[in-house]
Amino acid sequence: MIRDPAAEKASLRAQVLASRNAMGEAKRLAASRRIVELLTAQPAFQQAKGVHCFVSLPGEVETEDVFAACWEAGKKAYIPYQIRSEGRLGWSCREPEDRLVNGPFSVPEPAPDNLRPAKLEEIDLVLVPGVAFDRQGNRLGYGKGYYDTFLTLFAQKYIKRNNIGAAAGSGNAAMIGLAFAVQIVPSVPRESWDIVIGQIITEMEVIGEPRGAWKSGA
Repeated sequence: MIRDPAAEKASLRAQVLASRNAMGEAKRLAASRRIVELLTAQPAFQQAKGVHCFVSLPGEVETEDVFAACWEAGKKAYIPYQIRSEGRLGWSCREPEDRLVNGPFSVPEPAPDNLRPAKLEEIDLVLVPGVAFDRQGNRLGYGKGYYDTFLTLFAQKYIKRNNIGAAAGSGNAAMIGLAFAVQIVPSVPRESWDIVIGQIITEMEVIGEPRGAWKSGA
């Protein structure tokens, strides 16, 4: 039988989203608080100067406490916004008083008067959303491809390969996935353009290391 990664991803996406949505709001918020506690205890977060974090969609890990932790610690916080004409994400510095609006696909992003486009060099930690992750760091997104492009750009800039082909971290740059325990699955179908996330944090555990785990290709 010919393998169909797209169909495999669609099936897994539906299964995991159903499990995540079954958590209920109270359990989701309690789990989110624990995830933020574990995240802020990680050296990668404590050492970061610029943190790029997603603004939560319904059902996702709640990230407002992440932004609050950044501001309290004197870190710069950045959020994504969609540039539909170019099919990619931009990133904007977020301040506590900024107003957010629903952008394409109802994803919250900066209001036009609060848009502060930033350079990629200002970011040294990216907190990654996803539908599912496995313990090898493979990620299943929502299928739009925006984060895949952004993560590829970030990884290519900050992660270098050593002379035996293994990935090696560059500076303090890191990528950490945030997810609930029900989103950790045995295996995520992987294609050549997919990015491996070094570390994943759930309410139950911290999986992997944030640096030096990125690689592309099968």
